[in-house]
Amino acid sequence: LPLFHSNAQVLSGYPALVAGGRIAYTERFSSSQFWQQVIDAEATIFNSIGAVSYFIWNIPESDLDKQHKVHTVSAAPTPKDIYYEFQDRFGIKFIEGYGLTETGMATYMDPTKPAVPGSIGVSNPGYEVTVVEPGTDRPLPADTPGEIVVDMKIPNIVMRAYYGMPEKTAEDFRNLKLHTGDLGRMDENGYIYFMDRVKDYIRRRGENVSSMEVERIVASHPGVLEAAAVGVAAGEGCSVAGGCATCPYMKMNHLDGLIDLLGLLGTGADLTAFRPRMLDGAAVTEGALPILHMRAFQQTGRLPDALVAAVRRS
Repeated sequence: LPLFHSNAQVLSGYPALVAGGRIAYTERFSSSQFWQQVIDAEATIFNSIGAVSYFIWNIPESDLDKQHKVHTVSAAPTPKDIYYEFQDRFGIKFIEGYGLTETGMATYMDPTKPAVPGSIGVSNPGYEVTVVEPGTDRPLPADTPGEIVVDMKIPNIVMRAYYGMPEKTAEDFRNLKLHTGDLGRMDENGYIYFMDRVKDYIRRRGENVSSMEVERIVASHPGVLEAAAVGVAAGEGCSVAGGCATCPYMKMNHLDGLIDLLGLLGTGADLTAFRPRMLDGAAVTEGALPILHMRAFQQTGRLPDALVAAVRRS
């Protein structure tokens, strides 16, 4: 991850400095060069976040798969559908955790105990992570979905304010605990499971995307009456729960507006105001219109005949 990301600093740079170890930086992530760079650096640990694990998994198998010295991969989250296969292929062990810029790593999977696939682990020493009823902060019984909140047992390991944002601070730090906006559950053994977002955010490749921002940009097109953005599965193998792609649904003024907007998006015309970088795909809805992913437009530059016929029938 880039150095402006807290993961690259807090989970890579700082631990290396504290431990007196070495850290290797590259200009950018490259799937084709990844394992050779790891081998050249003699790395023993690396971090993976979001879709990166799938990028690594999709690298064609080669002798490099086990020529490295890596024994541990710190992943947030781990790829659930290839959890064991990934470890067997590359000869590594996953250590999963959960954290935010505001908190650092608040949970972890204890490496001395059997892993619990699907869980983000238990509270890290120094943190108190609980699942509460949204809106009331009342504790919930085991395995009951609620909002994940974080408090600290050691001073100053969780931030207490957003600079210049008193209203945001008051909202997120109700009852002196950080409200993450994440939906989760905790089992009877204290293991926490991330489920979804409580807030209007979509998770894309480890980053939060504001659904309201996407909706605002799409709705600013004169041919759009209403828009709603949701998370959908991405091509690299992420789960729907991971919110790996952004899919806006649009209610159009008329058929011409629909074809105009999607046609421009597909042909690569300059639509800076209407096609932000964060959009992986889009869908349209007018009554019972089918979902349409924008990748088809990016490849063909035109509306499929079947969709046009469906639009006209509606």
